[in-house]
Amino acid sequence: MKNINRVIIFSLLVGIVFMLFSCDLKNKIGIEERIDMFFDDVNNAPSEVYTNYHPDAPNYDNVKDYNNTLGQKLPSGNSYSHGAVSVSGDVATTTVSGWTYTNEPIEFKMKEGDDGWYVWQVTISGATY
Repeated sequence: MKNINRVIIFSLLVGIVFMLFSCDLKNKIGIEERIDMFFDDVNNAPSEVYTNYHPDAPNYDNVKDYNNTLGQKLPSGNSYSHGAVSVSGDVATTTVSGWTYTNEPIEFKMKEGDDGWYVWQVTISGATY
């Protein structure tokens, strides 16, 4: 009887650990999802674009001032869309359309954080933020 109780307790513990671990993996933000979130903020909440950046990114504090950084290349008040995202390691490339852009290349260098991927750096039209 003691062995059956031990097996049941051990099985329950293994099950709980597995559930916690698998749930954690499912809730992490992927690279493509982060890029979607980035463009959603560019279109709807430019002052929140910086929240898509990794807190340790060199331009994290600078992009809080959207109009004087990214806003120079992606001015607010325009509707932007992006093309298919291509990911190679921690670099994602796509194109952006809207305002004066038609399929303008844009590159995202990404960095993984505790809850998923974040933007580390964005390069568009020769400018890096």
